[in-house]
Amino acid sequence: ATVNTEVTYRLGDFWNARAYGSASQLEVQTYAKKAVPFRDGNDNRQLTGGVLLEGEPILGHKLTLDARADRFSHFFNKLPGATDAGQDFCDPDVPRLEILWDARCTRLPQLRTRTYQHNIRLEARYEAPITIPGRLFDTLSFALGSVLEGDHATRFDGSGADTLQGAQVRGIGSVYGEVLFKPFSFLTVLPGFRADVFAPGPSGVAAAFAINPKVSTRLDL
Repeated sequence: ATVNTEVTYRLGDFWNARAYGSASQLEVQTYAKKAVPFRDGNDNRQLTGGVLLEGEPILGHKLTLDARADRFSHFFNKLPGATDAGQDFCDPDVPRLEILWDARCTRLPQLRTRTYQHNIRLEARYEAPITIPGRLFDTLSFALGSVLEGDHATRFDGSGADTLQGAQVRGIGSVYGEVLFKPFSFLTVLPGFRADVFAPGPSGVAAAFAINPKVSTRLDL
């Protein structure tokens, strides 16, 4: 199930402010056969909220500022003795929407793993056309942007012990640029680059650096 919400407010003729949010949950149960005396359950949840400001500081130029936060949750359960395919996972301490054909909650799931990830992301992006007198092509523009991101992850077993090895907090800083070139209306060429700094880096190093060039093309038939 997924729920989305969005509210937009105009700030004059050239600027918009938008607040958005979403919530989703996906539950999956695995039942093999009666000879296997348990059933697996996976419960994935995500919450997202953010504020976006976009507008034209100069006519034809676009500036976008986006701040968002995400929370991801994953729960892995086992239901021992659930040899009846009609037996579902349930938790009587958690309110749920019960309908007439729901089975009563007779067995509690055994929590084996619960994982959480929190992410905060700030992005600024600037887009503008490239003006060349007497050009014969369809579109030429560029975009520059920067991203600051923070991650915090935890993982616990059924007894509550933290089982996640290594750094649980990571910071990421990125800058990127790309050029949108359309020599014809049906052909798009998008070269660009991205540079990232991670702290901490892999293998216990304090920080790591990566540069990723790219070139993509699209042909509309």
